Amino acid sequence: MSAKTCGGLTRRRFLRRVALFVSLASASRYGESLCADEPTGDPLGQALPRRLLGRTEEKVTMLGLGGFHVGSLSEHDAQAMIEAAIEGGIRFFDTAQQYQNGGSEAKYGRFLGPIYRDHNFLMTKTRARDFSAAQRDLEESLRRLRTDHLDLWQMHSVESPEDVDRRRRDGVFQVTEETKKSGKTRPIGFTGYRTPTAHRLFLGVTDQFETCQILINAADPQLQELNHMLYAEFRHIRHV
Repeated sequence: MSAKTCGGLTRRRFLRRVALFVSLASASRYGESLCADEPTGDPLGQALPRRLLGRTEEKVTMLGLGGFHVGSLSEHDAQAMIEAAIEGGIRFFDTAQQYQNGGSEAKYGRFLGPIYRDHNFLMTKTRARDFSAAQRDLEESLRRLRTDHLDLWQMHSVESPEDVDRRRRDGVFQVTEETKKSGKTRPIGFTGYRTPTAHRLFLGVTDQFETCQILINAADPQLQELNHMLYAEFRHIRHV
């Protein structure tokens, strides 16, 4: 892999500058809980600064690669994007079972798994609403990703308090807890994008979830207001 340049600025240097900017901006606003480590090297090269993830003791690079876009690319372009991310210092890879109906996971398994898996934090998500569907999603995700464990497994796209109640009643909470105990995943968490009442309910009914993934968009005032409110509610959970 070779770093490409644009006006003398390499991709790797650009990513590091972005990470530094995010670190300084976050630390000035939210305090020491958002401070990141100094960049470190690993067998793949120099990695971006790392920060503690949620309520876990896991450290992940401050920038990650989202799997939705990887899944929509050709095989050649998906491999190039994954390798460019690694070359740029990213060690945090996100995907989900429903991205391209498993296509994103399959590309990660093909191009990330065989060579780079041991040095990266790999997470995926499930939208399952019942026990059997959650079990099926887990096993299919592990198979497509070509790994025997996940570094993080999240319930995806929590839509409402009723959605939380249904997943809890129909066994999804049970599957995530059993999966963590078995070692097939390390931390567990959930994602949600526009319903903070559902997020509050998640954290109110159980303490088993260690991460909460939400949207951030500086160009969307409504989303900014939601993010500020969520930060106030969840300030005991570290933010990446």
